[in-house]
Amino acid sequence: MISQYTFTGNLGTDSQLGLAGQSSILKFRVAVKTGWGEREQTHWVGCQIWGKRATEKVASLLVKGARVTVTGNFAVREYTRKSDGATVSDLSVDVSEMDIHPRVSAPAPPIAPSEPTPVSSMAPPPDDDFDLDDVPF
Repeated sequence: MISQYTFTGNLGTDSQLGLAGQSSILKFRVAVKTGWGEREQTHWVGCQIWGKRATEKVASLLVKGARVTVTGNFAVREYTRKSDGATVSDLSVDVSEMDIHPRVSAPAPPIAPSEPTPVSSMAPPPDDDFDLDDVPF
């Protein structure tokens, strides 16, 4: 059984487009906040998009600070670390769907309240120029 996971967060760095064998791969890390108040934590989730979906256009949208919602499967990959030759496991998400949220602009400055118009300077209400017999109800 394959489980899909969905989470929302912000990119910590710009995405990186590269090759893995003959396939394109776009990698990025998403900061996901959990909890609240003193118990709030940030978890970093490594994500990758494989194949034809990993393009320059997508990479240009996935920049530091971008807010995304990602759906995908967790994947465990083993590799040999170049620095010391140790075998290491890496947990990441293979992205199947993604939404890039538009940036929210700063709120507009508050509008100063205008002075109320004095009642004495308001025009008088118009005269009624209809007959009550004309009203349909």
